[in-house]
Amino acid sequence: MDLSSTSSSSFDLSFGSTNPQFDRDQSSSLERCRLVMNYTDLTLDHSKWKTMLPPDKDELVWSSAYSLRFFLDKRTGKNCFLLGASRPGMRSGRGFEFMPRYFKSRFPEVAVLKDSGGVEIHCKIKTRVFSPATLYAAYLVFDLIDNYEKPQKAISIVEIVYGMSDNGNSKERERIVEFEACNNRSDGWMEIQLGEFDVGEVNIGNVHVQVLESSGFYVVEGIEFRPLEKEKDWIGKGIFSKIKIC
Repeated sequence: MDLSSTSSSSFDLSFGSTNPQFDRDQSSSLERCRLVMNYTDLTLDHSKWKTMLPPDKDELVWSSAYSLRFFLDKRTGKNCFLLGASRPGMRSGRGFEFMPRYFKSRFPEVAVLKDSGGVEIHCKIKTRVFSPATLYAAYLVFDLIDNYEKPQKAISIVEIVYGMSDNGNSKERERIVEFEACNNRSDGWMEIQLGEFDVGEVNIGNVHVQVLESSGFYVVEGIEFRPLEKEKDWIGKGIFSKIKIC
C-alpha cells in the first residue's frame, strides 16, 4: 500500500486482501496454532514515514483498521515500528484469544496466549520501511498473567527472506530465548530480544520473525523493531548469514 498521498492527520492504513488471521500447521502431530501478523502490504518507503510526523510529535499510532506504532529512535533518528498482535475483526483461535482494552496497551486489542501446547507467532514486514544501512533487532513485547503458568523458553528466528517463502524453519538462524532474561520497559510492558537483521542500502525482501515452541500464559502486544544500540555487537558477522534465498 502506498501512503505517500495520505495526510498525516486523516489516513488509515489497511491491508487490502491480506488476511492476518491464524492458521494451523497440519503437518505436525500436535496441531499448533499460528498467530500471524502480516504487515507486508505496507510498502511506503523508509523516507516517506518521517514526512508523516507532525512537527510537534515524535510518533504516530494507528488503531482503527489495525494496530501500529511508528516512531523515531531517539539516539539515531532512524525508523522504529511496533506491530500489534491484533487488529479489529480478527477472530480468536485455539490457543489464544484477543482481549479488548488491555490497561497497558494503546491498541484496541492484545493477544492472550493460553495454550500450554504452544502457539507459534509469525510476523512479516517489508524491509523497505526500515532505515537503510542499519542493523535492527526484533523484540517480543509482552506481559505476564498473575496466577498462571509463566513462559520459560522459546525458539526464535529472525531473517530477511527473498522470493516466495514456505514459512519453513531456518535452523542456522534459530536461537533459544529465555523469558527470565526479559527487560522491563518504561511503558509497563516487558520485552525480550528475538534476533537481529541487517538492512542494506537497497531494501528488498521481507523481514520474517518467528517465535516457536513457547508455552505458558502471557499477553502479547506485538513485535517491535529498533536499531541496535551497540554496533560492536555485530561488526564482523557478515550479511550473508542473515539472508534466506527461497
